[in-house]
Amino acid sequence: MKQRNERVARRWEIAENLHRAELTDLQRKEQVAEWIGLVEAEAAEEAQKLGQLDRVFKGGRGKTGGISAAARELPLSGRSEEGRRKSAERAVRVAAIAPEAKAAVRAAGLDNNQRALLRVAAAPKGEQVATVAAIVTEKAERAAERSPEITFEVWIEEGRRWLSTGTPDFQARAREALPFPETQGDRA
Repeated sequence: MKQRNERVARRWEIAENLHRAELTDLQRKEQVAEWIGLVEAEAAEEAQKLGQLDRVFKGGRGKTGGISAAARELPLSGRSEEGRRKSAERAVRVAAIAPEAKAAVRAAGLDNNQRALLRVAAAPKGEQVATVAAIVTEKAERAAERSPEITFEVWIEEGRRWLSTGTPDFQARAREALPFPETQGDRA
C-alpha cells in the first residue's frame, strides 16, 4: 500500500511539473515516460492482486494502458486524443535514450529540439552519441552556409567546447564520431 501511495504522489508531482513552462523538451518527455511507467506499474499490481496472469488493459475492453491514460490526463501536445497518444509514445522513445547521449544532447543545446531528440532516439544505443555529433556537424554546416561571416572553424570550436563538458567516456566516443581535425589541445 505504501508503494502505491508513493507512486500516486509521484504522479501528482510529475503532473504539476508538466504544467510548468520552463521544462525543456527532453525533461518533459522524461517526466511523461516516468508517469506512464508508474501507471503501468499500478495496473500490473492490480492485475496481480486479482490473480490475473497478464495486465488487464492488454486488449481488454474498456481497460487502458499508461500511454492512453497519459493522453487523457496529462497536458500533452496534440489536438485529438490520438495526437496526444502519439506525443506520449514519442516521450517514451526519447526517455529511452542512453544516459551519455542525453548528456551530449544537453551539452550540444539540443534538449529543446524534438526532431533532434527523435533522431537520436531512433539510433541504436551504441551510436546515439555519434548521432548527436552528426547533428551538431550538420547544424554547423547549415549555419556556415547561411552566415558566411561565421566560418566553419568557429562552429568546430563550438563543438569542441560542448565536447569538453562530457564525461571522459563520452568525450572518447564523440571524438571517434566527429569529423573535426584534431588540434594540439585534443591530444592532451
